[in-house]
Amino acid sequence: MRLRARIAALQGHRISRETAFAPGVFLDGTMLVTEGTVSINTRSFINATAPIRIEDGVRIGCEVSLITTTHKLGGSDVRAGDVVYRPITIGRGTWVGARATVLPGVTIAPGCVIAAGAVVTESTEPNGLYAGVPAKRVRDFH
Repeated sequence: MRLRARIAALQGHRISRETAFAPGVFLDGTMLVTEGTVSINTRSFINATAPIRIEDGVRIGCEVSLITTTHKLGGSDVRAGDVVYRPITIGRGTWVGARATVLPGVTIAPGCVIAAGAVVTESTEPNGLYAGVPAKRVRDFH
């Protein structure tokens, strides 16, 4: 296990031996689980205060954000109400492009590509290219 992965494991995350963290990855919380060969590139932000599962063969680009927390809508005096925690799953073989953002409660199905800069607000179907803000399926893969 590489040094950064060992440090993450010591923090309480369950990290596979084949997981590679590039320099500058920010890892919050203690609920990241990686399976098999996973790579997480430079300056990615992983908010694992709710469970995040990243399956085998996933590649995460530079400056990707995986965010598991949001807020209930509050009153006019404080719109960001109570904190809500929702898990994220990234399915086998997925590639998440640079500066993409995955929001709370999203499951990215196996075999997807998330385009650079996309904001994934809803779960995906397998084997598709998702792009835009919010991310929409723009291409099928076989």
